[in-house]
Formats: sequence, C-alpha cells, structure tokens
Amino acid sequence: MTAAREQVRVARALRDLPVIAAAFADARLSYSKVRAITRFATADNEADLVELAEVATAAQLEQLKAGMRRARTAEDVRRRHAARHFAYHYDDDGSLVASFRLPPEQAAVFLHGLDAARGRLRPLAGEGDDASAEAPPGAVGSPTAADALVAMAEQTLTDASAHASRHAAERFQLVIHASAEALAAGDDAVDDDDRAGVELTDGTRLHPATARRLTCHCPASTMIVDAHGNPLHLGRKQRRIRDRLLRAVFARDRGRCRAPGCTEAASQIHHICHWANGGPTCLPNLISLCDAHHWAVHEGGFTILTRRPGQWALLGPTGVTVDPTPTPPAQPVPPLPPDDRLPDDAVSGHWDGTRLDIDYVNQLLTEHAHRATPDEPAEPAEPAEPAVRTEAATPKNASAEAFDLDTITRWHDTIVAMHQRGTTSTDIYYPDEPDEPYTW
Repeated sequence: MTAAREQVRVARALRDLPVIAAAFADARLSYSKVRAITRFATADNEADLVELAEVATAAQLEQLKAGMRRARTAEDVRRRHAARHFAYHYDDDGSLVASFRLPPEQAAVFLHGLDAARGRLRPLAGEGDDASAEAPPGAVGSPTAADALVAMAEQTLTDASAHASRHAAERFQLVIHASAEALAAGDDAVDDDDRAGVELTDGTRLHPATARRLTCHCPASTMIVDAHGNPLHLGRKQRRIRDRLLRAVFARDRGRCRAPGCTEAASQIHHICHWANGGPTCLPNLISLCDAHHWAVHEGGFTILTRRPGQWALLGPTGVTVDPTPTPPAQPVPPLPPDDRLPDDAVSGHWDGTRLDIDYVNQLLTEHAHRATPDEPAEPAEPAEPAVRTEAATPKNASAEAFDLDTITRWHDTIVAMHQRGTTSTDIYYPDEPDEPYTW
C-alpha cells in the first residue's frame, strides 16, 4: 500500500514537471531517481535536477533530498518546534489510530529506534549505494515498522518492571480476562456481546484466536468467580513452559523461527495444539516462531502440520501447503522476451565515480530558488561549475601553503641527514633488542 501511494504521488507530481516527465518517458531517468527529485522539484529547477540526476546515483539524490529539508531561519525552527504533536483515537474495530509530528532531530532518534527494534539499523551511507525508495520486500516474518513500534513500547515496559518491586511490576503487564469456554472457542467463532468473552482490563474485547496467541507462552492464573463476577478464589500464577523445557526448545530450534522459508529469529513459543483445547505442554507440541508467523497460525488462517519430529509444514487458508523443502517446478520458467523499443543504455546512468558535493548542490539550487525579481537589477551570472566535483577541484585544505620543488628537496635531504646522524650516535637508544638495558 505504501508503494502504491508513492507511485500515485509521483504520477501527480509529474503533471506539473514536464521536463522530468519527458526524461522519465525517454528512459533517461529511473523510477528511483524520479521519485527522489519529485519531492522537491519545482518548475524553476527541474531542468537542473534532470541534468544532475543523469550523472548522479539514486543514493546521492536521496541525500540531496534530505539536505533540502531544513528550516532556514530561527523563526522557522521555533514554528517547527511548536508544531510538535501526538494524537490518537480508537477505531470502531478497536484499532488504535495515531498521527504525530516531530522535528528532524527527534525524528532521527525515533526512526533510528524503529530500525534498531526491527533489527535493521541503516548502514552508513556510501557513494554508489543503491537508494531505491522502496525497501525490498522481505520474507513473511520480516518485522514491519508497526511491529517495531510495539517492540519499543514492550522494551520500555520491560525496563520499567525490571527496576520496580514485584508488586509494582504488576502495573506494567497486559492482563487478559477470559473464561475457559471463551478461550477454547474456534477460530470461526463470532464474538457475541450476550456471552462472556475475552476482555482486557479496560473492557476492550478480543477475539478468542487473539487471546490464544497472547496466552501461548505467558504466565496464567486461575480465578473462580460467582454468578455476579465476584472473585471467590485466585490461584497461583504459573508459567507453562518452564526452564528445562525452554532450554530443550531452544536447543532443538536454535532460536530461529521454524516456519518453512523463514530466517527470522524466534520471539514466541507456540503450542501446536493450544493448551486451552487440551494440548500438552511438551516438546513435540511446541515450535519456535517469529511474531509474524505466530500471528499467521492463530489469526491468519494457517495451520502447522508436523511432518516428522523437528520438521513442520504450513497449510494455508486456501489449501496450499508450504513444505520445508519445496519441490522444484517441472519445467524451468522461461526468461522475459527482449523489448526492442528500449535502447541498450536505458536508465543505465552516467555516474563516473566522483563524489557528489551535497552542500555545493544545495547552494546552487537555493540560488536558483531565490533569483532576483524583475524589479531588482540582476547580477551578472557567473560561469556554471559542474555539480559533481572531483577531489582535485575541491582540495580539502585550500589554505595550505604551496612549496616549490627545491624547497621540498632541501627539506627531504635535511630529514635524511638527521636520521643518519641519529642511527650512528651512541647517545640515542633504539630498543631493537628487548633484553638490552634501557640507558641513555
């Protein structure tokens, strides 16, 4: 859905950017480059951006896009800080819907935390890296940004409960109230208000499949209530998967999700037959899964099939079986036919390996955006410099003093003579032999 919205945004932006649209239609620019420059292109600078995009990589254009987002005055910074907000509401199906706005320095911390929670810290940006705006589609078990946001909240609660007393730690736990009948209801059961169901502490009702997922591997306690809901007896809190069994599951599954084809780390231990339905808590009835596959086998309609001890398959809701070792196709898939309409060098790029000076390009684009108005006399234009400058054209230390060849030669001869005098002097110690006494 995110990729579809991005494609619609690019298509709408190209209506007002004919130069970029023409370069895209002629296959001179790739979609990744067009997507990056349409975020800050205007009718005044689109010709310059097309010329730059033809000799720059998509990664460089993404860096340029980030550099164009900035507050130019102190008043812009104060206005941006005052616009921070976080708002949320609950939808009719119980989902939490939120929107927020953060300044760039706080947004960077937030996004970095999301990447850390997803296990996908961004690598350091380097020249020539591919910067396609869409992340490559991952496996089914790949954590999403929503999963990472929940993981950040869970880690905060874990840290808070670790530093609290045992009784105070109860405040940082998610408590589910369910009857044995409601917890054992089928996946196709309809949550009816006329009967007791599964509820959170605040009264939010959950589907029985969701409750079984949350109670697969968590402490549980038994409560006996009367007809009016008053507690009569509260049993001890018990953890179903204890230490020795937990170590056995980890030794067998190596801490990885055992769903066929998944390479993610395991985060849940799943009862193949849930204990509420009479399933035993033993090694053959347990399997390590990631969060995504754990949701798939509870609410997603998938079923775990045991092929043999330590090997499982997935049965999808449409009847398709995903085996751990899929059978290869009977006939190889033929390659795509060549398209004679596309030239051989279409969207091949013309980057020659030189480093893009982001600050220099931002300065040029800013000068174009603040051109002199017709009422003001225009300053004489200076000859344009190439946007991609080599290291020779931009020395790192332009203020360094330049020496002629004779001066450098005399300096070199002096250093060599000093070294020769030092190696023949008896007053200078050189520790070539470790056992030699340290004397001067």
